[in-house]
Amino acid sequence: MVTCQELMGNTGFSTPVFYFGDAEYHVDESQGHIDVRVWRTGTDLSKAATVTVRSRKTDPVSAEAGLDYVGISKNLDFAPGVNVQTIRVTILDDLGKPLLEGTEKFELVLRMPSNAILGEPAKATVLINDSISDLPKMQFKHPLLTGEESDRRLIAVVQRSGDITHRSTVRCYTRQGSAQVATDFEERPNTDASVIAFLPGDTEKPCVLTLVDDSVYEEEEEMRLVLGSATSDSPYGASIGTKNETLVKIKDSADRAQSRSLMQSHLHFELLCLTYSTPHHCPAPLIHVLHHSDILLRYS
Repeated sequence: MVTCQELMGNTGFSTPVFYFGDAEYHVDESQGHIDVRVWRTGTDLSKAATVTVRSRKTDPVSAEAGLDYVGISKNLDFAPGVNVQTIRVTILDDLGKPLLEGTEKFELVLRMPSNAILGEPAKATVLINDSISDLPKMQFKHPLLTGEESDRRLIAVVQRSGDITHRSTVRCYTRQGSAQVATDFEERPNTDASVIAFLPGDTEKPCVLTLVDDSVYEEEEEMRLVLGSATSDSPYGASIGTKNETLVKIKDSADRAQSRSLMQSHLHFELLCLTYSTPHHCPAPLIHVLHHSDILLRYS
């Protein structure tokens, strides 16, 4: 095997030479394939030429054909004047059961050139990385949740994907909006007190939000649940998905119905007074507005 420099000095590139475009190729496992270029250079490319591309294991063995990639042994035919061809190698993703394996590699080699010789690099190393696609990832199942104040609690489901063979944790904490801590919900602080733990094999866990139920009617209010500080026993850690927040809308239907009932009682009382009593004998109601349309009636 000779280098391109030797060819230039000895033959002036009259003999075509085959070589890989790069000595290393990096690919994420989830991409599904990697495209590798094989070049033919020289001063005379007027003849057809061929070269064989084969895959092989590294020593020691890392990635394995049939498990991590589809092995190949393919002849590349270069027609007259053609100087480059691309070969596609299939990368196998363990979608059914993701398992963090770290970077694995295999080799591609050029063999049996015809009407050309081998240059450098005649070997290319393909490095498969799964530290992103198979990393434990946690995120909310739903971007929006609606609950009733009278239910006293609301559950947001947190999902985990990727490699679930390790223990993982994530914080699920609250952020105020129109709904306020203490008056509308109990705080989940951004501390380890709000950690949700996934044991090996777990794919879903609840994040429980406690709501404050009072007798005061309030219009619909909002707050947020947020995920943060993901960890894992895996040496590669864990991540948080794009659905890292969920908007929570709190309704108060029960108190709204109660306030309407009180208003109707007041109107019925006034009607009775006007029907059966003289105006100065009808007791005057004292109306205390508590919040919006929430009314408490007290008669003297």
